Order: sequence, then C-alpha cells, then structure tokens
Amino acid sequence: MSSESDSDVDALAAEITSLSLSQTPGHLAAFFARVARFPDFTYNPAANAADEYQRLCDSYPDLRKRRGEFHTAFAADFNARFGEGEQWDWKLLCALLEIDPMPPSKNQAKKVCISGVQREGRG
Repeated sequence: MSSESDSDVDALAAEITSLSLSQTPGHLAAFFARVARFPDFTYNPAANAADEYQRLCDSYPDLRKRRGEFHTAFAADFNARFGEGEQWDWKLLCALLEIDPMPPSKNQAKKVCISGVQREGRG
C-alpha cells in the first residue's frame, strides 16, 4: 500500500470513529473493564469509544498513559468488524456511512468512501 493510500485509509478511519463498534468482539469492553475499575465510571459500549476514553481520562488523568492500549483495543475491534487493510469490507462501510446509491463493487465502494473523505477535507 502506498503512503498516499495509507493517508486515505487513515482519513477514512478517522471519519468512522464516531460509528459504534458495540457489535464487534469485546476488545474495547475488555480494555475498559481492565483499566476503568472505578465506582463512578461505567463504560457505555453503545457510545463513541473515543468519547468514552476521553470521559474516563477527564476523571482520571493518569489513565492517559494507557492511550496505546486503547488504540490497540479499538483497532482490534475495528479490524474484527471491517477486516484489515485491503480486506476491509468497503460495502459495509458505505452502508454505515449511509452512502446512497450503494456502489456495485468493492473497488467502487472503496473509491466512494475515500473520495467522500477527501471531498470533505479530511484526506
């Protein structure tokens, strides 16, 4: 993969961080169960994972040092749901991003997702 397409994929990943990963295997849930053992913090798996991590760190700033673990858990759940690298399920991403009409092929779906991110100034 070229660095240009790497940046395109990074931009797409940033775009979809607001999507719920609550239907994926529980890497994020396990991360929060491991590090967020505080009576006044309850992880909400239906919420944006980054917002949940930020909420946790706002209350417990020392947990910012666990950012790498959070990213690893997020990536593991993301990859479990969408695939990795060129194996991503681009049509699923199109559906979650509510792209209409649905592109007929995986390659066209990838182009639509990436061009949408670039068009919005995220690439």
